Amino acid sequence: KPIGKGTGLGLSTVYGIVEQSGGFVELDSSPGEGTEFRVYFPSTSDSEPAPQPMEQRAAYAGSLNVLLVEDEDLVRALTRAMLEHAGHRVVEASDGHQALELLQGNSQLDLLLTDIGLPGMAGTEVAEKALGLCPHLRVVFMSGYIDETIREQALGGKHRLLKKPFDAADLQAEIAEAMADAAPARPV
Repeated sequence: KPIGKGTGLGLSTVYGIVEQSGGFVELDSSPGEGTEFRVYFPSTSDSEPAPQPMEQRAAYAGSLNVLLVEDEDLVRALTRAMLEHAGHRVVEASDGHQALELLQGNSQLDLLLTDIGLPGMAGTEVAEKALGLCPHLRVVFMSGYIDETIREQALGGKHRLLKKPFDAADLQAEIAEAMADAAPARPV
């Protein structure tokens, strides 16, 4: 599918999430019969998720106001949960236009976390316009499709790029790197 087209998480994203969780996916496909997917996860007796290493929990824990821009509802909800679990405050948008509306007059945001493949307005365009409104923002792009063209568009030597699927540790590491880059202080 082209970037920004289609619905759902996509098989590659599901596979990545399952594999990162220590599971695997089996499928049976027969012409005219359809396809059956079976997803297996390791069993556990733990009632709570394993704690993150101290360094990752400490990195900007509870200190950032994040604008999350993601058009896929489930991915947005999971990412928001990871951010909030780390103590960040999250404002979310499902597209670029909504994100820019939220940015109008909001100088309290520290970080823009945006998907690149958004419908209507690409994440790179959202970031460019967002930085025009709030020059102090740090930017982290997310994408399940990373090739050299996307890397050049997204990074331009200035921003971080997080490959989907990712886990909470990957997300926190990218946020820490983005915030470590020399940045002007946000207005008070």
